[in-house]
Amino acid sequence: MRISILLCLLTLGATTLSAADTVTFKPGDQVAFMGDSITHGGNYHQKMQLFLTTRLPGQNLWTRNIGWSGHTAKGAVKEFSWNHPDPATPIVFVHYGMNDVGRDDYKNRPTPPTDEQRAKRRGGYEASLSKLLDLLATPDRQLVIMSPTIFDDTMDRWDSAGERPHLNAELARFGAMGRAIGTERGLACIDLHTPMDALNTRVHADNPTKGLTKDRVHPTDSAGSDIVFMTLLGPLAVPHQVYQVHLDANGAAISCTGAELLAAEAQGTGLSFTLREHALPYPMTDKDRGLVMSDFTTRYNHQGLTLNGLAAGSYALNIDDITVGTYTAEQFATGIELSTVTTTPQFTQALALRPVIFGRKQQLEKIIRTLNSMRANLIWAKLD
Repeated sequence: MRISILLCLLTLGATTLSAADTVTFKPGDQVAFMGDSITHGGNYHQKMQLFLTTRLPGQNLWTRNIGWSGHTAKGAVKEFSWNHPDPATPIVFVHYGMNDVGRDDYKNRPTPPTDEQRAKRRGGYEASLSKLLDLLATPDRQLVIMSPTIFDDTMDRWDSAGERPHLNAELARFGAMGRAIGTERGLACIDLHTPMDALNTRVHADNPTKGLTKDRVHPTDSAGSDIVFMTLLGPLAVPHQVYQVHLDANGAAISCTGAELLAAEAQGTGLSFTLREHALPYPMTDKDRGLVMSDFTTRYNHQGLTLNGLAAGSYALNIDDITVGTYTAEQFATGIELSTVTTTPQFTQALALRPVIFGRKQQLEKIIRTLNSMRANLIWAKLD
């Protein structure tokens, strides 16, 4: 029941763009992610790195962490002279607002801050984000505005001593302001807050002790970051499926998308064929809690094989001489979802990338970002 509820909710939150632009890639592109601690932590854009590596293999696409724990849009402007994407970086995602909103203004208050306080914060965010976009803008650069994620104010899960009512609604307001600024400039804008807030509410309804954040603010490494990552896939001009191959029992291609049929021949009651595949599946495991509970496979990771006209009976599916499963003729006619079959050579090949990207690359980037932020704090402390 939990899975069916979450699937329904993610479908309702599927429309996330407020501009028609999509994000396109060319070989060798770097994709920079600017933001606060949610970006500094490296979780959601490392998932993006794994997706780009498996979906567009050989194109040498790299994500770059320019997150800074505690940062704001105003701080990004202030530090821009040395903390900015390389001028040649063609794609930059911008994710601020969680700290700009002034969370301490809401702490332990039964009513929201005054209109004057909120207006000052909103005005500061609009001005700083606009200035930051001016600084980032280059003729060939694609900018993407990401709304703030959620603040979990559900009291069933958190001690009331930390209550900050009205803050999550204000973050939604900040997201709307950011999208308005981006839309006016013709930029792609992604609403992270709406789908994440709706899903978080349904998770709480199912289990009041669970949620998509680990401390009200930061998305969990599994479900929360998964939803951020999955939402970011919406505007990407990349194949939203691995492939769909549809053959008849004689090996003739009925349709073939995302792969090339190089050879095929009927062999007795079976069939032998060779594919040149253009991508690997995203290697989803049980650690990807948000992806497992969502419709990620059907929306972004479909690797389908359909065979029509086989005689009734059961057939072993061998890939590179490895038996990966046994299926009936009826199952083949309906279609086999290969991306979730963890014994395929394709899945195994993709899975080997996880520790490289989620381990060594992520940790090295986090260390570099932490050292950079410490350097800046020392510089500004000296100046003050």
